[in-house]
Amino acid sequence: MGSFVAQRGLREDGGNAVFRTTTDGENVDPAAKNHWTPEREVPRTFPFSPVDVHVTKLNAGTYFPPHVQCVYQLYCLLAGEVEYAFGDGTIRHLHPREAFLIPPYLRRSPRSRCADGRALVIVFRGDSADFRQELTHFKLNEAQFQCAAALLQAEITRREPHLLRMIRVNALLLELLGSETVARLCPDDGGSSGGTNVMARKIEFTEELMKSNLEHPLPLSALVRVVGVSRPVLERGFRKYRGVSVMARYRDLRLDAAKIRLQQGASISETAYGTGFKTTQHFATVFRRRFHVTPSNIELI
Repeated sequence: MGSFVAQRGLREDGGNAVFRTTTDGENVDPAAKNHWTPEREVPRTFPFSPVDVHVTKLNAGTYFPPHVQCVYQLYCLLAGEVEYAFGDGTIRHLHPREAFLIPPYLRRSPRSRCADGRALVIVFRGDSADFRQELTHFKLNEAQFQCAAALLQAEITRREPHLLRMIRVNALLLELLGSETVARLCPDDGGSSGGTNVMARKIEFTEELMKSNLEHPLPLSALVRVVGVSRPVLERGFRKYRGVSVMARYRDLRLDAAKIRLQQGASISETAYGTGFKTTQHFATVFRRRFHVTPSNIELI
């Protein structure tokens, strides 16, 4: 029986997308495969909320188109080689006994560079304190590698009681990620003292997501989903700390980036499309409204 791989992502129009395919490229019915997805939220006493766990078999034809995910993905390679092309144009390779921790909304396009390989993939949510959006690339020590390899025999994707599965997956993540990464993803805010600071960090996190997605702006629904607050709460936070609505701040960040690109010599059309504006006319209108000059007169700023 062929193996399968699963990716939960975000379509360009903001909707949820599930990329699910066999290693030979055929679409499959998730219910017909050895696949697990929790039916309810993990209790708050658990540090992580697992979304999906599966083992992927790789061959030379394993490939995913460019996509993003609204959750964390831990990709532990046990055998073979995988090439990742990221949204900023960088190419990274994952070798056996290495792992990628990929943060939410980091655009990627993985492709197998081997004829035979295996990877353990864990998709989960975590409440990050610093909200860094950089890829984390690390080597698995012997204990971590053996822990990941043992899951191939333990059939972790097998259905079992919900609580037991939560314990197993959280214990696995604690072992594979290490204490430093766990502390970063699941901070202890020390009780009730951090309410204001938490909202300020969430606003900074939202702005980092915006800056990382200038060419293909994320919809508000996607921003609130990954930040982990309701739309009214995020709107109130932005109006309190930034003085504008969420999407108005997003537009301002795109225009600030556009101004820098124009000052560096980029063309108006290249700048407009590169910062998420569909037409140069609309770009010129909002640019003039913000900076009081047209894009063609950028030297007057």
